[in-house]
Amino acid sequence: MIQIVHDALAKPSKNTLISNESLCEAPVMLPELCGILLRFRTITYDVIADIEKIFLQIELHE
Repeated sequence: MIQIVHDALAKPSKNTLISNESLCEAPVMLPELCGILLRFRTITYDVIADIEKIFLQIELHE
């Protein structure tokens, strides 16, 4: 049995992009999350909502 394996880091030439280079870079959100979690401890009441579900329940009259 032969198994074909693709190397995502292999470049056929210098001017081509590899699959890992074409992906978008996500921003580092860890410092923001740490600050949010620390602020939750100082507040007596916390409110968490799912915006997507609220948006889908809104009716528009034409």
